[in-house]
Amino acid sequence: MAETLDEATREKISGTFKVSEDKCDEYNNYYQKEILPRMYKKFLAHMVSVVEDLINFKCHEEGKPALRWYNIKLSETPRPKYCKSYTWCLHKGAAITYDSRFDIKNIRVLIAHELGHLLLEHEIIPGKQTENNANLFAYCAISEKNDFYLKLHTQEMEEKLIYKHGGSEILSFMQALCPIFKEDQESDQSYKVIEQDY
Repeated sequence: MAETLDEATREKISGTFKVSEDKCDEYNNYYQKEILPRMYKKFLAHMVSVVEDLINFKCHEEGKPALRWYNIKLSETPRPKYCKSYTWCLHKGAAITYDSRFDIKNIRVLIAHELGHLLLEHEIIPGKQTENNANLFAYCAISEKNDFYLKLHTQEMEEKLIYKHGGSEILSFMQALCPIFKEDQESDQSYKVIEQDY
């Protein structure tokens, strides 16, 4: 169930951004119902993105056709069925499948393990394509992530990431960075649609 905006927050957002209260509810509901559930399934998203970049860079260095769109897809259905996780290597990407019956901690370990296999496959990290080496990479990755999450509650992280006064502070920051003065305000020149032939 989506978290609804309380009346005071809805009124404040509506006034600041010059949109109707119904529009505030519409966007909030869309975010809660469509975006958040998908975000929760993007396990290790930053790490996956970095591995994609490393593979693309390696291919570029070797003079292979540009694979900037090398993509790693995560899927909840493990194949073959006897595996807890598996990686399918494709020409312009890979598919990592995992058993969704595991809890989040275990799923993250399985994905990190498969990312280790991908890095070994593309000879980005040294070593043979073994379970040992994939596990070693997974340990390093998960250990670092765990340390990061443990540090989230430090004063430094709180100062960098957390808006202590909630919605009103966020609105102030946003209005200072991207001020809204009227309804249906035209986009500035920072937003452009670039058409390319593929």
